[in-house]
Formats: sequence, C-alpha cells, structure tokens
Amino acid sequence: MAAKQKAFEALQKKVDELTIEVATLAKQLKSAGENIPTPKWFVTEFGEGVVAKMSDPTGTLDFWRSLAVSLRVQNNKAKVL
Repeated sequence: MAAKQKAFEALQKKVDELTIEVATLAKQLKSAGENIPTPKWFVTEFGEGVVAKMSDPTGTLDFWRSLAVSLRVQNNKAKVL
C-alpha cells in the first residue's frame, strides 16, 4: 500500500508541475498575439527612420520579426545590385 501511495504522490507532483508549465505557456502564447511598441532590437538594427515612416508603429512580435526579415532581404538585394 505504501508503494501505491508513493506512486500516486509522484504522479500528483508531476501533474502539478505540468499544470504550472501549461499555464506559463498559455500566458506566453496569449502575449505573443498582442500588439507591442517597436522593440529596441528593431530600432537598433534599422534605426528610428524606418519606425518614423510607419503610421502605426505597433505590432505583434511575429510582425516585427517578419518585417525585420523583409528589410534584411531588401538590404541584401540592394547590396548585390
């Protein structure tokens, strides 16, 4: 009986840990879809001039990442040409 109790307690502990992890991941997922102001890393790489040309300098983190990739590709094409 003691072995079953220990096994149950170990499973309960694992369930509690996973519940906390799921809650943390859910919070991160929710915040990933929210608009944020221009990230510092974006301004550092591309400058205030790019941000100043935007009518609404907010977007999701995926937006900023995608925009950065697009600007890098454009910059690399300009160097080749």
